[in-house]
Amino acid sequence: MMIQIERTIHNFKHRKTVKIPGLGLQLDASVWLIFVSIILAIMIGIYALVTNGKTTATKMELDQIKAAVLQYEATSSGSTAPNDLDALLSSYTDSDGDTDSALLTAKGRWTTSVIDRWGTKYSINTSTRVLSSTGSGTTISLSY
Repeated sequence: MMIQIERTIHNFKHRKTVKIPGLGLQLDASVWLIFVSIILAIMIGIYALVTNGKTTATKMELDQIKAAVLQYEATSSGSTAPNDLDALLSSYTDSDGDTDSALLTAKGRWTTSVIDRWGTKYSINTSTRVLSSTGSGTTISLSY
């Protein structure tokens, strides 16, 4: 009985492995495919987060611009909204004769032009009273 167990263990140690032709290549390709898929999914996720962040920032900036337009309307001598949002950056004379700037520049943004996070100028339609951004490929708008 003891000899038979030793012989089985000895045969197990020296067992020849049977290779299936092409199986190693298939497994190797599968591992690489999974690896590339994971990297691609991570990159798509990062892109979605960045795009979502830019869209959220654009909506917040539209709120700031809305407040600046309303301030400009309330305090400017003409009591109308500007035809170009860049006018909010420059100084204007309000109804009291004071010089004001309706839109503040933050961290070097909007020093010369009021642009969105994609580098496209924000637009204003004074007849429909709508502010909009088209930099993302879709229109993000806000009524004022």
